[in-house]
Amino acid sequence: MPFAVILTKQLEWLLGATELSGERLRSLISRSAHTAYFTRYRRILINQRIRVISALFALLTLAWIPLDLLLLPSDSALVISGLRILSALTFLFLALNHPPAHEPCQLRLLILFLTPLVFYLLAIQQLQGLELLGWSAVLVQVYSLLPFIVIIGVTIFPLTLLESLGLAVLPILSMLLSPLVADPGQFQFIAKAWLLFLMFGVTLLATSIQLNFMLSLLHRISYDPLTGVLSRSTVNELIDLYFHLALDQQAPFALAFVDLDRFKSINDQYGHEMGDEALRSAARTLNQHFRRSDMVIRWGGEEFLVIFPNTDLDGARLVLERLTHDWLGLRPDGQPLTASIGVAEKLTDGVSDWPQLLELADQRMYQAKQTGRAKVVLGPTDEINSPQTLSPET
Repeated sequence: MPFAVILTKQLEWLLGATELSGERLRSLISRSAHTAYFTRYRRILINQRIRVISALFALLTLAWIPLDLLLLPSDSALVISGLRILSALTFLFLALNHPPAHEPCQLRLLILFLTPLVFYLLAIQQLQGLELLGWSAVLVQVYSLLPFIVIIGVTIFPLTLLESLGLAVLPILSMLLSPLVADPGQFQFIAKAWLLFLMFGVTLLATSIQLNFMLSLLHRISYDPLTGVLSRSTVNELIDLYFHLALDQQAPFALAFVDLDRFKSINDQYGHEMGDEALRSAARTLNQHFRRSDMVIRWGGEEFLVIFPNTDLDGARLVLERLTHDWLGLRPDGQPLTASIGVAEKLTDGVSDWPQLLELADQRMYQAKQTGRAKVVLGPTDEINSPQTLSPET
């Protein structure tokens, strides 16, 4: 068995993946491979966890002040207490701030993990040279564990490999910088640094497992098992997200309803298995013709909805003209599998809410079906007629 295959199987076992495709691997490495739909859900989850962890950190940071005042020399205790108050205020800001779903969360993550590390470096500098015994010495040892607490905290989030590397390297850098502000002793430093590097590897694995699980779960919930395209359960959130982005940016936004022509005759004459294959063929062809940013949704039965973010009517027309050249594959009798398509676009149609846009595209799809099928209706008098048509008896 080739080494690459063995390595892939081991990665699948580690990540809990039944099949580690190239696309899934890219999604685990970088967020640039994520769909906008998945990005939105992941961002909401990460921001929720940031708020909860920040609130917990704020409470624990403030609750530790009495111990500092009790066990440390008064001058050092006052300085460290001031640092704790500043840290707690930062955590409270993260906990109380509720960002919108479209706002990136990477900066908030960076602040969350940088705050305790900056506190760690300033605190050990303040404690440098103090002769402490008993519980005071124990307290100082607890401060030296902050980089380990931070690197463990990274594992709570479903992060890509690049994101995990960027965050998990921060505790290592703080550990490497610690000898510049305080002398930890050579043996003690080497032992802690080695343990931190081991935890670094575990952190990368843990965040990847979380991300893979989230990708798998959302795919199972959001995608139609027969055709492999998005299911209707995702429609409201997707359209709402992209329509409001288009409103904010004053950008175009188009929808297309695609209804397969005389699909019932396939089921009646050739059976439901051939009908299912026709649906899969149509879904594959639609995905092949559209851009990565466009989304194909199985609306129900033989109907599909296509979302064209940041696309005006001319852009949608260009794509659909190519689609009508060969249509969506072949019917069992060898004729082209055609469709009746209705298109609506936010700016051209002067629509201010997406339900109205959806209704307009649906009406134009029925207009295409009632006026001969195998065509695209883009407006009251705007059509794309295809030379590929069905014979009357089909």
